Amino acid sequence: MEIKVVIPSHLRAARVMSKTLVTDPILCVAESERDLYRKHNPDVEIVTHTEHGLGHIRQWIYERFGDVFSLDDDCTEVAAVGLEKRGTLSPVQVRKVIKNSAEITKELGAYMFGFALLSDPRMYHWWTPIVATGWITGSAHGVLAGSKIRYWLPGVNLHGVNEDILASCLNAYYHRIAYIDRRYAFHTPVCSKCTGGLAEVRTNEAEEKSFLELKKLFGTAIERKGYRRGGRNNIGKFLLRLPY
Repeated sequence: MEIKVVIPSHLRAARVMSKTLVTDPILCVAESERDLYRKHNPDVEIVTHTEHGLGHIRQWIYERFGDVFSLDDDCTEVAAVGLEKRGTLSPVQVRKVIKNSAEITKELGAYMFGFALLSDPRMYHWWTPIVATGWITGSAHGVLAGSKIRYWLPGVNLHGVNEDILASCLNAYYHRIAYIDRRYAFHTPVCSKCTGGLAEVRTNEAEEKSFLELKKLFGTAIERKGYRRGGRNNIGKFLLRLPY
């Protein structure tokens, strides 16, 4: 099956790290940034949108492309963590992993797929390399056409963050399962140390308000997760506890 790899990007025209990680990516940027992105990325296909907010942009991408894999612009590596020795995948290998995962997802009758949250092999669970439930990070995930998954809902204000948790919860509610292959991980840096993208809106206040909105929608399925000293602060703020 054909699946598009789309990279949403904002204020990072000269710093789209992930465009070299996979063959034939598509950059998705605001219409107002089109010329700047074309200047810095002449060899990459570019599509433009007029949306505001990452949730609306992800929804626009899904509705436009259907079977699509969304990859954040600051991803720096795709790692094979489920090997005896950790390795980095080539762009051709990454494309193959995405395509194979999409095909397996379709065969399962599911709609959403993703990979490990962390590229650290010490976090890899050898006894559960593939799982069917859980949170799939928006930084590297696929959705197939025809689902009821959404990245924003009328009347729900996520304050610009955590649209991926909303999507994962709606996928669980409507479709029950996902395909999560934890043998591979798409590595991204700590958001708070970057500029552009969501760095300007992802504050502790926004995260707290977003948590309360998600809690109202999904109740005990959403739980807080404590911070580890020195740990990454943009992964694992919430736990997704599905009641099945």
